[in-house]
Amino acid sequence: KYDMNTFRLKRNLDEAVYEQILSSIFEGKYHSGEQVQIERLCVQYEISRTPVIQALKRLATDGIVETSPTGKFFFPAADERRVRDMMEMRLFFEVGAANLICDIGEPAMDYRIAECEEECSRSQESGDSYRSSMADMKLHRMIVACARNSYMTELYSRVQNNCVTLNYLNLKGVAVVSQEAVDHHRMICDALRRLDRAALVSAITTHVRYVEEQIIRNIRENEQST
Repeated sequence: KYDMNTFRLKRNLDEAVYEQILSSIFEGKYHSGEQVQIERLCVQYEISRTPVIQALKRLATDGIVETSPTGKFFFPAADERRVRDMMEMRLFFEVGAANLICDIGEPAMDYRIAECEEECSRSQESGDSYRSSMADMKLHRMIVACARNSYMTELYSRVQNNCVTLNYLNLKGVAVVSQEAVDHHRMICDALRRLDRAALVSAITTHVRYVEEQIIRNIRENEQST
């Protein structure tokens, strides 16, 4: 008979490894193009290979790590062309969602999005890289979800994961969501409350282009230092 308690424990362990690797990315512990050392993670977390590999497979599905033809896992490497292509897709989804929200014509701003904006701001002020980044990601996903298109929400999630991962992998050391990004969030949320299409599209575009240039600047700085 299958032990359901063992199954729940295994799932919880997979989830814990997933979150720990994601947190380590936000804390600047991994770098662009770096191979994931599975055995090292097993020793670090004092667990077997199975939950580590399951967590890495989920991270790959979510666009956070990549796999090679030989089955190895890597953190994504990026050049400027890849970043610009990726950010064009992120802008496509977020602006598309903004227009759909305004077409629906109902207030898209609810307390959950407001809570994400406030959490991101608080975590930014306290220097909590993981919480600020998770709140940032959740805020944008919830905004896209307000367009009420499940396919858009699902596809956007992978694009955003890849964007955030590339951003942090190319940083040197710990970083939190910047004050400028927090200000952008406030402008986006204010436009959502008013269902102001022009202001919403403008705020989203400003934010996405800002993140794009931030990633590219970090890539250039890394290339110059090597």
